[in-house]
Amino acid sequence: MIKDEVKTICQKSKAASYEISNLSTQIKNSILKRASELIIENIDNIILENDKDIKTAKDNNLEAAKIDRLKLDKSRIEGIAGSITDIINLADPIGEITYEATRPSGIDIKRVRTAIGVLLTIYESRPNVTSDVSALCLKSGNVAILRCGSDSINSSTIIANLYRKSLKEHGLDENIVTLISNTNREYVSELLKQ
Repeated sequence: MIKDEVKTICQKSKAASYEISNLSTQIKNSILKRASELIIENIDNIILENDKDIKTAKDNNLEAAKIDRLKLDKSRIEGIAGSITDIINLADPIGEITYEATRPSGIDIKRVRTAIGVLLTIYESRPNVTSDVSALCLKSGNVAILRCGSDSINSSTIIANLYRKSLKEHGLDENIVTLISNTNREYVSELLKQ
């Protein structure tokens, strides 16, 4: 039953959120660096999966502009890996003090950035978003549940799985990044209820 499956996914993601929320910047950047390396190492495999999406899109008479947004080639995949490097180079937002004051009573008040926990992202058929959201969530200490458009399911799945491989290699819970691989629209309704 879809409702039970989504509930299980969300429970696993919530449990994983405790693991990532306190990781050091060094470990988060190492996970991201490895994900970037895996993407480069798997360019040919990503292109093969993307070709499946392109064929399906053409069979479904998808507009040329949408097919172009869906298309991944070596240059675009290298761009995805480059975007991960850009995110690695960002300052870690966790622990940043954004406001500090001492009240007349002597109480010190600080506003400190912390992880949100679990983020659900629903997006159209742009496989690069799978990587961008995963990387930004990892950098900010959050778990990502991803729901891509059905047009990019094969491309998005392989990219998400490369992030999961990096997490596993670092001895972390793979559920820190989860892509909903079933394209049934009922999953979206159940995810939103959670």
